[in-house]
Amino acid sequence: MPTMIEKRHALFLASCLAPAALFTACESPVVVDAGQTATIGGVDLSVGTYEVRHVELHVGDDTVEYADPILIIPITITNKGEDAITYSPTHNAQTMTESSTPLLYPDPGAGADLPPATKVPIAGVTLAKGALEGQINASTSIAPGESLTDLLLFHLPAEGTDALILSLPPTLHRGKVPALIRIAYTPPEPTGPKIYKLGEALPFGDVTFTITGTEQSYIVTNDSSQGKGFSRDPLLKIAYTIENKSEAAITYRPGHRAVGADAKGARLTQGSEGVSRVQFAASTTPDGQLQGEQTIAPAGTSSDFVLFESPAEAGELSFEYPASLFGQKGLVRVAIPYEPATVPKPDAIKKVEEKQ
Repeated sequence: MPTMIEKRHALFLASCLAPAALFTACESPVVVDAGQTATIGGVDLSVGTYEVRHVELHVGDDTVEYADPILIIPITITNKGEDAITYSPTHNAQTMTESSTPLLYPDPGAGADLPPATKVPIAGVTLAKGALEGQINASTSIAPGESLTDLLLFHLPAEGTDALILSLPPTLHRGKVPALIRIAYTPPEPTGPKIYKLGEALPFGDVTFTITGTEQSYIVTNDSSQGKGFSRDPLLKIAYTIENKSEAAITYRPGHRAVGADAKGARLTQGSEGVSRVQFAASTTPDGQLQGEQTIAPAGTSSDFVLFESPAEAGELSFEYPASLFGQKGLVRVAIPYEPATVPKPDAIKKVEEKQ
């Protein structure tokens, strides 16, 4: 299931960061447009191209998804001075202030004083699990002449916002007030992990995963005490292959009997609704479905299937499967077209019903 992201809220002090007893007037901030460099205290500050992304992270063998898209703004800090400076990221700060953390807020307009006396902040984002590639999470020294790029994460601006101010605090440079960078904002289409189609091979390094077909049918079962049987109702069968193109064997753990909130196994949704995965009693196995740990040799292929209840309504299905179950990182995502079908009962079931 998708993981929630935590909001970091801003605490606003007066626009002048020093007590009035020490300064009779606020120092004017450096204000530049995105694409330009703000130079303050012997430090150059600039922003790169922002993006909106559905974030997916790999934490050990798990793939962590974040449900809400986030705004990612890269910043570059270049040390133009003669001494090293220390960059201390504040991604996990619970409270955001102009004096100590980057802030983002709507641009009040060309004629307004900057920074404005009042501002409505856009909450920062703290990732509950995992770390975003490219984001710096420990204090780092920047030698003279060297640069460092980090990623700032925020919730999306309110609808209709077309200009932003990124406020970079004195802790990022040697100045006394924040450096302000104006960013023209057009909401982009969120990017995210690719969703494949039925029959397309999903690459995971030297291993591929392909959904080869779907069908709605009564499933033949084998019971250790009662022998051959059928599923009570027609089920949705999703068949797939895992091909190992590497030079080493891989282990495939199907996960068909995985249960519990943290269990790893196939997941199917239709819109916002989950579709139940079907599991039989411990003594019963679907005919042809792999059980237990399997080894896939180099150049080998394993074919298997997973079973779900058949949805009552037509509509696209979203299939997910953890790549960790075949020794890789990431998540299989496939969009599956679906139409409910009328499935005739097998003759064996009819004969049993006739005797009852």
